[in-house]
Amino acid sequence: MSPSQSAQSKIQNPKSKIAGILFDLDGTLVDTVDLIVAGFQHATTTHLGYSIAPAAVKATIGRPLRECLAELAPNLGDTLYDAYQDFNRLHHDTMIKEVPGVVAVLEEMKRRGIAVGIVTSKRLVSAQRSLDRFDLAGYFDVLITQDDTTRHKPDPAPLLCGIEKLGLPADEVIYVGDAIHDIMAAHAVPMQVAAVTWGAEERNVLAALQPDWLIDEMALLLEITQLS
Repeated sequence: MSPSQSAQSKIQNPKSKIAGILFDLDGTLVDTVDLIVAGFQHATTTHLGYSIAPAAVKATIGRPLRECLAELAPNLGDTLYDAYQDFNRLHHDTMIKEVPGVVAVLEEMKRRGIAVGIVTSKRLVSAQRSLDRFDLAGYFDVLITQDDTTRHKPDPAPLLCGIEKLGLPADEVIYVGDAIHDIMAAHAVPMQVAAVTWGAEERNVLAALQPDWLIDEMALLLEITQLS
């Protein structure tokens, strides 16, 4: 039995008909984890005299960048943020990577008439740059960024905003993310959530938060929606 077949055999039926999917961006639709870690390390090395551990950076993914950097040194939050952004501007297009299967899945969802959106803690300009890198922007009906809400993941406010924009009931929408803050926000809605294992967080940590699905490849989302 192939890994894909094995994973598919564990897929459980959704609790209701699925009419929409909301995706996280970093670590879920695009592989930006190495870029984010390197940006944090550049900022802390330059201004705090140490290189922050990758695990500490990954634990922040899913939350607003400026907020997380300010927690490292409240008096230097803006300085750290500017250093991070300088690094990001220089290295974004070379360090960001595609997630296998994303385009094929998005095209099939469009063919099936499933509404698709993004809910990210990135600013709009940063989100658009990541989407443009791989020509993904045209696949999405809704884009919710840090600029659209005053509260952010793990608060459910951004997801509630995305659900409202899709015009669907929460129980007909799945959130797909790679970080603990994604799962926590989805549980707080409440809505169904699929945790992906190729992003920021370890599989066992994601599993402990009890997402509805834990998936190892993007194509399994098609299996889930087909079962609804």
